[in-house]
Amino acid sequence: MFKILSDLSLLLRKDLDVSDALNDVLLSGVSGTWVTYNGAYAKRTSAATKFAWPVFNESNRNGTVGWTPDVNNSKKVTVLVGKYFAQTDQFNSTPSVGDALDVAANGKLAAGSTAPVAYVTKASTALSYFGRTINVIEIYVF
Repeated sequence: MFKILSDLSLLLRKDLDVSDALNDVLLSGVSGTWVTYNGAYAKRTSAATKFAWPVFNESNRNGTVGWTPDVNNSKKVTVLVGKYFAQTDQFNSTPSVGDALDVAANGKLAAGSTAPVAYVTKASTALSYFGRTINVIEIYVF
């Protein structure tokens, strides 16, 4: 789950190609996971990097892993670039307000200051989303 809380007109959306050979992005199938770019294709991160962005495409609404048909057909994912506030359930452990967040190897955010991409602005809280309860944090992406 990835919900933008800022004005979308202030952000840049960029479509990145994904590869069947590097199909970890296609297999990840979760909106809000963070990807990096290897010069030709988007791929999930293997270590903390500032060269990463969250996937903005919609994933399965029932909470299972998978993308809407447009991602699988176009072999592209849309990432967001810019400064904005968002809610996400794509994080490890339980970061606290003010924590810097790195991108972990699984494409989720984790507390760390090696290569921060965001800060926590609101602690983890339960949210009802499409009939299921998930824990989300609010973040500021810079």
